[in-house]
Amino acid sequence: MPRIIVCLVLFAMPLSLAFSQATTSETEKVRQLIQTGKYVEAEALGKVQVAKTPNDPEANYQLGRAIFYQDKFAEALPIFEKVASLLPTFAGAPKFIGDCHFGLGRFDQAERAYAKAMELDPKAPEYVLDRAKALMKLGKPSDAEAGFRKSLDLDPNYIPAMFAYTNFLADDGRYREAEGLLTKALALDAKSAYGWSVMGDVLRKQKSYTRSEDAYYQALDLDPKRLRALDGLSKLFMAQELFKDAEDVTRKLIEADPNGLPYYLRLANLIDELRRYPESEAIYQKLIKDHPKYADPYVDYGVSLWRQEKNKEAEEQFKAGIAVDPKRAWFHYTYGNFLRQSKRLKEARSAFEEALKLEPNYKEAKDRLDMVKLEIG
Repeated sequence: MPRIIVCLVLFAMPLSLAFSQATTSETEKVRQLIQTGKYVEAEALGKVQVAKTPNDPEANYQLGRAIFYQDKFAEALPIFEKVASLLPTFAGAPKFIGDCHFGLGRFDQAERAYAKAMELDPKAPEYVLDRAKALMKLGKPSDAEAGFRKSLDLDPNYIPAMFAYTNFLADDGRYREAEGLLTKALALDAKSAYGWSVMGDVLRKQKSYTRSEDAYYQALDLDPKRLRALDGLSKLFMAQELFKDAEDVTRKLIEADPNGLPYYLRLANLIDELRRYPESEAIYQKLIKDHPKYADPYVDYGVSLWRQEKNKEAEEQFKAGIAVDPKRAWFHYTYGNFLRQSKRLKEARSAFEEALKLEPNYKEAKDRLDMVKLEIG
């Protein structure tokens, strides 16, 4: 489960206005440990403090945070629910209840919890933003966009909302709007490696390649192992057919994330483009051996073999990939192209039909199917 990113500062201070009991030195120590990222130590001390004062809302709250920041969402959830019962007017409790549900993939319950936090503190933009993100997960983009806008109405300079809304706009293909909002966000926080990475993506999708490259390098100057920047820069060089540059960046990407299987596959694809087939073959074969349920390497290896006119071996890989994941329209489309070039037109027709069955709006598959039908006569 991806880590839930929340603002440590916002909920880190002793909540003297919310909690009626004075903050004890032990609870303050728990808070400080959390602030410095020492969550395991904070959890151990927090449990001792809660055992001493089981109905102290802040002691429970800080314990919940210590557990939450270790991504132990199911364990943290009942603690925050207890805080909510002890202190019904404190918006931070339903906020973290929502975060726990979000981390567990229960987006409907997360949305309801965030709505409760908004009810308790209607002027806090972060709760509106949290709810908007939950609405996106629930497949309600119109409601989510209204939430992003409302969050920015409450605080026009709220950078997390700017970044979240930028991603929404970019995913919707509204790149100009995304670029404008992101430019404003980066004017407020020019040291955001994340923000520059997103800017690189937005500009790349507009084919503004020079500016995109500059944005990615801005991000990497701030954080040399920023995955989104390395990933985007690799894709940028691929789009320009600068395969050696893309290879170099992809190797850095693998160094930053050694467990990212798609990056190894991309590296093999790039080495293929450079016609260094023995090297790419070694990567494909290792991926297939180590991860037999990962279908993509079979098909990409098939394409590599097809390029080398090793058609028998290529077909074996296409069939193996489809057997592992028969629901991938692109696999059937690629196999159909192979069959068509091999003059096996009826089999190619069946492959393109299967691709369209899985993905009815697959334009390339429809075009190829029409061509094959004409060729069959």
